Amino acid sequence: MIYLTLGNSSRAYKQQLKQSKPVERQITHWPESAVEELNDCFDRTDWSVFRSTLDEYTDTVTAYIRFCQDICLPTRTVTRYPNSKPWFNKSVRSKVVAKDAAHRCRDTDPDGYRHARSELKKAIRDSRRVHRDRVEEKFDSRDARSLWSNLNLITQYKGPAKSADTDDVTLPDKLNEWYARFDRDKNSVPEPAPCDDDQPPFVITECDVMRGFKGLREHKAPGPDGISPRLLKSCYSELGSVFCDIFNWSLRCSVVRYHENF
Repeated sequence: MIYLTLGNSSRAYKQQLKQSKPVERQITHWPESAVEELNDCFDRTDWSVFRSTLDEYTDTVTAYIRFCQDICLPTRTVTRYPNSKPWFNKSVRSKVVAKDAAHRCRDTDPDGYRHARSELKKAIRDSRRVHRDRVEEKFDSRDARSLWSNLNLITQYKGPAKSADTDDVTLPDKLNEWYARFDRDKNSVPEPAPCDDDQPPFVITECDVMRGFKGLREHKAPGPDGISPRLLKSCYSELGSVFCDIFNWSLRCSVVRYHENF
């Protein structure tokens, strides 16, 4: 056997392990009892007590909805490690914990250790089979979006995170200035129409708001107001009236609600 010495080149070919810290996330649970409690909380709320100005009305309603969500829905912290596999579910995790406990007592209870190890192998095999069936089902769905998400899941590809500059409160004004530069004849900014109680030419009904809430996707991220789409979809009948009032008030005043988080 011949060994070639290339000076300090062994350092260049030495494998470098890419390590990253575990990520902790807050997971919100949506049990039926908590959703019913949330619906009852909104159903018993007198929204008229929050009505003052449009800005204060919107801020108070959204803050109250977040408050009810925090006290009604349970949350827990989940730690995700960089080497976590997509098939590593709760069942496999419990079997790993049981196998580690049996490993510490393997000298006094070898049969228990062999049983725990066998149960872990069975759980891993079943979890991998379920994950494989889920992946194959996505390929057969004929949906391009599911196909690409499936390929990212198989290859474990994670693209660079893309997010807007949320710290810049003037970002919406900059975007409006940029896209409206061709339609601007003068350097004057149009003033909004006076706010009155007359009927606007376009009216949003409560049925329209509830229909829009029912069509939301539950697993989408919440907006700048912190209200999740799942909450709006689960409580569409209780929240339809108050949001219909806010939308129509905004139309009458010809003002879009502006907040430092938007």
